[in-house]
Amino acid sequence: MLARLHGHEIGFGRIYRAQWQPQLHGSAPRPRYNIAPGQTVPVVRWHPKKQRRHIDELGWGLIPHWSTDGKPGAAFARADRVTSSPLLRQPFLQRRCLVLATGWYSWARLLPGQPPFAFGLAGERIMAPAALWDGWRAPTGEWFRTCVVLTAEAPSRLARFDERVPVIVDPLAYGVWLGEQQAVLSELLAVLRPPPTHSLTVWPVGPAVKAVSTEGKALLEPMA
Repeated sequence: MLARLHGHEIGFGRIYRAQWQPQLHGSAPRPRYNIAPGQTVPVVRWHPKKQRRHIDELGWGLIPHWSTDGKPGAAFARADRVTSSPLLRQPFLQRRCLVLATGWYSWARLLPGQPPFAFGLAGERIMAPAALWDGWRAPTGEWFRTCVVLTAEAPSRLARFDERVPVIVDPLAYGVWLGEQQAVLSELLAVLRPPPTHSLTVWPVGPAVKAVSTEGKALLEPMA
């Protein structure tokens, strides 16, 4: 399974036409090169009352609103189960979001001694993995908002690296996915596709990325 995201682009707000909320989250997100499940991840959500997109930081690992213990759950979920899974069904219909990322790492199918691999769009363009979010209220009254990244079956070119890849939302479908535009079920399901392989670049990186505590631009440097 894909293991990490990287999100080093600092102009996310301009590109996604979304506003960061300093009154809620403080200073804007810093560039990050090793975003792991269990950490916070920046996402774009649509605010229907204010009629605009917001950038928020959510916990990565979905806690459903009906949870009894508030323990974070899945960081990734299969896109082909969004209409059948009790965990995903309501968020899919009502609470969709876009993760702010520039790519991901994977080392699931590597042989001993092989390096991890980084994936990104050609030209270092940003991408928008599809995600679902939910809100859980603790007994203290505090709200915890978390998300899960949706995945699709890996295209043949990528299957040697991993069996699953993140669903990458086409920019033309941002409005539909976020809920800005009315859409029927078939239109939402049509968004859930693997990334086009012709636009992806793949390169080996050093093993340091496997440690959650490591950070920095050097993690994305191609391994010789």
